[in-house]
Amino acid sequence: MGGCDWGGTQGPHAQALHRMRQQLVKFRTAQINGLRGLLTEYGEVMPHGRAGIKRATALNLHGMT
Repeated sequence: MGGCDWGGTQGPHAQALHRMRQQLVKFRTAQINGLRGLLTEYGEVMPHGRAGIKRATALNLHGMT
């Protein structure tokens, strides 16, 4: 299994930052999927992806006022 060369003095720090970023992306994806699922139960169909959710949410909130 290949991977990045994390050698040198900053290797462990770079690995830790990469792991943290992966965890944040995974958490954000879970949050977005949970929101899409909840809204689907109420009849609101949202597009896939973070940009689609952001755009659709902004349009729906703007339409409420």
